[in-house]
Amino acid sequence: MPSRDWAVWGGVAAVLTVLVGFSVASAVGSAAASSPSATPAVTVTFTEKGLPSGTEWWVNVQGNTTNTTSTAATLTISEPAGKYVFTVGSAAAYYEAKGGSFKVGKKALSVKVSFKVPKGKTTVYEEGLPAKSKWCIDVTNVTGPFCATAGAKIHFTIAAGVYNYTLTTTAVGYWGPYGVTAREYMGPGVLFSVAFINT
Repeated sequence: MPSRDWAVWGGVAAVLTVLVGFSVASAVGSAAASSPSATPAVTVTFTEKGLPSGTEWWVNVQGNTTNTTSTAATLTISEPAGKYVFTVGSAAAYYEAKGGSFKVGKKALSVKVSFKVPKGKTTVYEEGLPAKSKWCIDVTNVTGPFCATAGAKIHFTIAAGVYNYTLTTTAVGYWGPYGVTAREYMGPGVLFSVAFINT
């Protein structure tokens, strides 16, 4: 027959077990109640301007493995609250746009993107002409012609792209390359030469 002391200690142990179990359950319940739910995603709408109508363009948000694309003026993504960095691009040759950053809060957000063809200085220099002769380059659809004396460079500002151009000179018997009309990429920072030939 169990002793009285054993019965007392057994009762104490049972009470402690119940109390510990209640405390753990209460702690778990409180933690679950205070734990925040997952942050909801917020709509971010990008709107572009400057591209030819129907051109495909895209946005890539840092951390995402794929681009979000559109052929309309807008595209929409969803992101949870936080700060994000993005880049943009398009299928239109020579068009550029700057990326940036945006911060998502509780409300829907709009981000504007501006595409444009960069403009800058193109430099052309000649080879082969006799001293003091004059030469000119006339670029299709660009106000010109641009002229200089032999040995001098010609500079002009132009939007990035591929252009047809013609060369002329006052030096009798000299012709530019490719006959009458040539084709060259021109734009910011471009430098190219033309060689005149004495025929």
